[in-house]
Amino acid sequence: MANNYGVSRRTLLGVGGLMLGVGLVGCSDSEEGWESVTVDRITVSHPTEWVEKPPENENFTKNFTDGPHGMQIAGHYSDDTEPTLAWSVLEFMIRGTFQGYDPKGYQEITVKGAARAIKCPFDFTYKGKSARGYWLVASGVLPTEGSAIVLLRLPRDDTNLVDKIIASMSFKA
Repeated sequence: MANNYGVSRRTLLGVGGLMLGVGLVGCSDSEEGWESVTVDRITVSHPTEWVEKPPENENFTKNFTDGPHGMQIAGHYSDDTEPTLAWSVLEFMIRGTFQGYDPKGYQEITVKGAARAIKCPFDFTYKGKSARGYWLVASGVLPTEGSAIVLLRLPRDDTNLVDKIIASMSFKA
């Protein structure tokens, strides 16, 4: 049986099945060349060439780097469910630690499963060179979901990389 456009029902079903199959093959936990990691409440992906190293700070439980780029993760940073509050605490603690620390405010972002999330860029000096960092803070809802943090260290601003990392993030209560 054909519809008004001369396309048979069998053809439509076949194309629909093919599209579904292509869609399922395209859906995976992480893209080729990227590795997904879950730390407590947060799941995030990073380029596979970033290798795991010991965390640089006791607030973080995972650290991945390729030298100039780095990602530190605190899957359960605090019980705060307001990401700007968690960021304010980070700002206070880090001011004397990162040479040349210059925060650039924050912007709301979307992280799957998070009630709220923010991206907080900052400039700093790393090994004598200008660098760009990002706090990515995701939080759940009251009373118990708290917040998780991903800290990115980049040799320069790379919004494509940052956006790809943000798109990979998910928060779980």
